Amino acid sequence: MQNGVSIVICTYNGASRLEPTLRHIAQQNVPSDVNWEVLLIDNASTDGSARIAEELWSLHECTIPFRVLHQSIKGLSYARDMGFSEAQYEYILMCDDDNWLDNDYVSTAYKIMESHPIIGVLGGHGNLIYEIPPPAWTINYPIHAGGTQVYRSRMVRSYGIYGAGCIIRKSAYETLRLAGFEFSLTDRKGTKLSTGGDMELCYAIALAGYSIYYDNRLQFKHFIPKVRTTWNYYVELLNENALAYIVLEPYKIHLTINTNNLIVFRLMLLVNFSLRGFYLLFTIAKKTILVLSASDTNAIDLKIIWLKARLKIYKNHNEMVDTFRKVSVFRRYFVV
Repeated sequence: MQNGVSIVICTYNGASRLEPTLRHIAQQNVPSDVNWEVLLIDNASTDGSARIAEELWSLHECTIPFRVLHQSIKGLSYARDMGFSEAQYEYILMCDDDNWLDNDYVSTAYKIMESHPIIGVLGGHGNLIYEIPPPAWTINYPIHAGGTQVYRSRMVRSYGIYGAGCIIRKSAYETLRLAGFEFSLTDRKGTKLSTGGDMELCYAIALAGYSIYYDNRLQFKHFIPKVRTTWNYYVELLNENALAYIVLEPYKIHLTINTNNLIVFRLMLLVNFSLRGFYLLFTIAKKTILVLSASDTNAIDLKIIWLKARLKIYKNHNEMVDTFRKVSVFRRYFVV
């Protein structure tokens, strides 16, 4: 695998968002000895995203290879998989169609990945840029990919980072595929706010023996349109995110306690259910007893919605057990 950086942009009806994203990529300061390219994956768009992307790129004097590919199967994970397959270089930078990379993002990512072969996924720091000033409660209850992921640049011991702006080692991804690994989560599908695919990818790469790392030198802006700051959007996203934990919680339990024992796993599910139930009761009591501002009340209401949705997933106990078995079998592939 040739070392270099492949920027992969997956988009669904992102025509209106692409101009600043592509402009910031074209303005990257990359040393002449570093190979890089840009791939845009059009995930069944109906707004001419592919054509507009090509037109926008032609306006820049950047001579870096730029390709547009078409993935007709809806789902961010399918688009991402096509990008991984088509990428020519070892380091794949997942740039969302609303991410504006700082000028040294590519060069810094390359240096970090070159210096640390154990890193399977590298995350950066997203700075949220809102189309309009958001309601106060959005600040008190952040849900978008932005902010510091850990308190300083280091390995992420929770094994998960957000997918926006992350860099993935292609050979690590190919290791998963060679082991017969299949992802359970598809991430966003068109306008459906399904989530968790980026987190499952992190967990799977961690199971394969790689480290997940965060470096705050990797800075980018994450544009948030006004439609993503509405109450209904938050509620829908929280409920969809909770559903993803039917798959993600078995991963996290396995990574945290490193066991294949089903009895221990079921015990951990019971413990997690009990703790979240207690926290829900505590949060409801807090709302009842304390005198809170409107924004604080809204933030607590969102937390209650999230906790209730998380508790509901334990009804899918059998599905969670199946995922745990799958994860255990996969992990044994890498344990000598």
